Amino acid sequence: MLPPWNEHGPRAALRSDGALPAWQLALEEPTNRERGLMLREAISTTHGGAIRFAWARGDVSLFPTAELRRAITDAIEIDGPASLQYEPAEGYLPLRAWIAAHLRAAGIDLDDEDVVITSGA
Repeated sequence: MLPPWNEHGPRAALRSDGALPAWQLALEEPTNRERGLMLREAISTTHGGAIRFAWARGDVSLFPTAELRRAITDAIEIDGPASLQYEPAEGYLPLRAWIAAHLRAAGIDLDDEDVVITSGA
């Protein structure tokens, strides 16, 4: 019996005849030709200089990795292991309080609980 992975990842556990094991074939999603064509068209960059937003991929050289590393380290040092869990749906309370204080300093009347931080993709 072959393991469900090898050095190339989970889909590469081939039998000696080159076919996938039955358990992997059972997990295989059916191929949808139209979906594949649509995705290829969406990410294509050969459209006369048009910028396609259907597939968002940022320039990794612009990622603030040093700042992100510092922020992650600070969060773990301040909040411990809890910083690695999901936050309440309303957002991280210390950040909500900071934003509310900033808005109050700008003359907006609100409580910390009035600030909600969401995320999405």
